[in-house]
Amino acid sequence: ASMIMDALEAYSRAIQTATDDSEQHAAYTGLGTLHHALGDHASAVQQYAQSLSLAERTGDLVSVANAHGNMGNAYVGLHQWDKALSHLHKSLDLVLEHDPVPQAIGRAYNNLGTAYQSLGEWDRAHEYYELALGQCIYGKDLVGQARAHGNLGNIAMLKKDFLEAIENFTDTLQISSDPVIQITAHHNRGCCLCERAREITVVDNQGAQIAYHDPSMLRGKSVLARPVQKLYAEALEDLTLVIGSYEKTLHSIKGSGEGLGLSVSLAENNSRTFHFIQDCLCALDRHFDALVYAEQSRSRSLGELLLKKKKASQEIDWTYSSPLSSQDMRDIVLGQSRDVVYLSYTGAHLLVWVLSPMLGKVVSNMFEVKLSGVLFNGCTWESFLHTTLSENVADHSLEIFKHCSYSVPSPLQPLDSVLVKPLLSLLTSVHSDHLPREIVLVPDSNTLIPFAALLGLDGSGFLGDRLRFRIMPSVLVMGLMQQASPLLTLVSIPTDSRDFCIVGDPAIPPFRHNGEEWKLGRLPHARREARWVGHILMGGALMDDEATKWKVSDMLEKAKLVHIATHGGRASGFLALAGSSGGSGDCPVEGSDVLLLPSEVEQMNIRAALVV
Repeated sequence: ASMIMDALEAYSRAIQTATDDSEQHAAYTGLGTLHHALGDHASAVQQYAQSLSLAERTGDLVSVANAHGNMGNAYVGLHQWDKALSHLHKSLDLVLEHDPVPQAIGRAYNNLGTAYQSLGEWDRAHEYYELALGQCIYGKDLVGQARAHGNLGNIAMLKKDFLEAIENFTDTLQISSDPVIQITAHHNRGCCLCERAREITVVDNQGAQIAYHDPSMLRGKSVLARPVQKLYAEALEDLTLVIGSYEKTLHSIKGSGEGLGLSVSLAENNSRTFHFIQDCLCALDRHFDALVYAEQSRSRSLGELLLKKKKASQEIDWTYSSPLSSQDMRDIVLGQSRDVVYLSYTGAHLLVWVLSPMLGKVVSNMFEVKLSGVLFNGCTWESFLHTTLSENVADHSLEIFKHCSYSVPSPLQPLDSVLVKPLLSLLTSVHSDHLPREIVLVPDSNTLIPFAALLGLDGSGFLGDRLRFRIMPSVLVMGLMQQASPLLTLVSIPTDSRDFCIVGDPAIPPFRHNGEEWKLGRLPHARREARWVGHILMGGALMDDEATKWKVSDMLEKAKLVHIATHGGRASGFLALAGSSGGSGDCPVEGSDVLLLPSEVEQMNIRAALVV
């Protein structure tokens, strides 16, 4: 991990200096494998496509088989199943005909099993994994055996047979010393140990279970049975190793031209690990440690980019570590004059910390909520938040505060018992039975809720009537804002239209990206959003064909206030904009004409005080 950027540069040099097709094929394969391991599957497809073309040109059918296998694996990562299966079946056919050795056959079976597993065809995947394991045992291929056991563990985990999964992942760890395979197995076994601990913990699945972690509250968390504690502790040990590897990789890509894009991919790929580790720590009553891990992945790419730029321009004198330590977080919160409410959704629990700076120290309280579909008419929390709630708010957002009525049922009503009551109970207990006037919210992507529109405890007013909310993406960014000059952090409404960059619903033409043709639909709500923001700020909005990549890029470096609503890539971090030739044509343009990439943003000198 610590040599990852050296490897990227070495492979790139090898491609340029190769003396024949065979050497260049090997270099492209290595570069693709590195990108694939980092979770950048789109770049891996590009590199593997080059290696496939070179292998076909040389007529080396064994290399062609391997290249098809690599392409198939990368397309699995991109969820392009038809292409993945086509490449993987071609690979198996070529292996059986031209390279019929147990190691190669086992690898081809494993690859196909992974594809069918991703498609949800678990029984078919299990069949291929068993075939792979048989070949690898026959050929004494330890690497292949480790991979097959890991894959069989994945199927058992999906079927919620956590004991069998744990056994397979343990076999993987005992067989293989490969660091990549080891980290994957530790992650998977850690997740299964955590799931097994949950499975044998007696819980009431009706409604929301709320556990407070504050001596002043009437209810406390019950002590877990010793076997359950042991499972959580073992899970934590596995998952901590994975986080250590993540941090080494993240550190190694800092300062590189591809650093920002890769860090976005890494954070996305490791989000589940961070969620499980928070649940384990909370189960073991290590609540502030859970908060430290929640912060470790929270808007990390943004925080690191801001930190890099502010330190380079000597605008701040940064004294904290990155990632933030427990003491760093306490010191930053202590610099606030208001309570900080930190939210994290782990997939199993909603975790809420209330951090109150008082008399030179930080008073930390928290509660966790085990969510149930009963609360949301059978929906999961994600479905309720991103579908049901989003559609309701999007349809009525421009009118919602014009005709307020405390008595009319709101789509936000299910959040009253889950979030409002326990949060206000904690705040009032900390502040001697009265509410503060202002709090700082630090939500994640699954807790971006319109808090001001939630009803208070007595149902006679909105939270926005009683509390003022400030939003921060992370404590790291909060610390950066504290150390920056007030002239840099003070956001005032610009008076010159050139100081705005407001973008909504660009006319994005069909485009080619990573060897694929993309067609993205229009975004009518983004259009309304941009118009409304422009109306409030008395500035114009760039929409349709006007919102080209080049025009937006130019405005980004000049604007004092930026608001962009368009399609984006969550894993790779790109923004899609209109092309230089407009968006009306059917002929696809190059992706570079419409996609604003993280690496390009990193090179910009963005001086805006506020970016949405």
